[in-house]
Amino acid sequence: MRLNLIDFDDTFVFSTDLLHDAYNRAFMKILNKSFTKAQYDVWVGQSFFLILDKLDVTLEEFEEVHKYKNEIYPIEYLNEFKFNRALYDYIDYFKDINIICSQTTKEAIRMVLDHLKITWIHSIYDRNDVKNKKPAPDMYIKAMVDILQDPFLMGEIESINIYEDSYTGLRAGTAAFYEMHSDTKYFKNNHVNNNGVYEYPKNLFRVNKNMIDLVSWRLYE
Repeated sequence: MRLNLIDFDDTFVFSTDLLHDAYNRAFMKILNKSFTKAQYDVWVGQSFFLILDKLDVTLEEFEEVHKYKNEIYPIEYLNEFKFNRALYDYIDYFKDINIICSQTTKEAIRMVLDHLKITWIHSIYDRNDVKNKKPAPDMYIKAMVDILQDPFLMGEIESINIYEDSYTGLRAGTAAFYEMHSDTKYFKNNHVNNNGVYEYPKNLFRVNKNMIDLVSWRLYE
């Protein structure tokens, strides 16, 4: 059995254009500031908090922006969400345990899942479940530990796969595996090559200009 930890925005669903529009509306309404789609892609691809630096926004101001964004997203954009069906080639939605790990709130994600009639998600972890958000590894570590310590699943998980689309997310996933790997009861020493050296994830596929990468480790049997 595999454990698949899947980012939501632009990995599980195509949503970058929707997020840019929603955040832009929120920044304009709360702070009268805006940014282009190209700027959004570059900044968010490295770290979402670059937006704060580039627009000279405090964390307190951003919380207000984020609150308003959550009020209009995904309600006003619900019909625009599209599931990334290429994921079907890499996950088994009946046999695998599929978990979403995202900065987006559980409420927003569940609304989209209900709208898309997707019922095979085991659980959701969001920004409120951990103190440190991506690119920190905390969210992925928490999801892995919760499943690996579940008495009903203990010993059943053969491998863990993390699906991400951004550098920020890949940093979080890679760091999570490195940290978990120190506990040898969970992980083998070898990922892709015979020397036990970790190799950076390779691109799996590109769909609608959306690149999704995989980070994976096999567990001890």
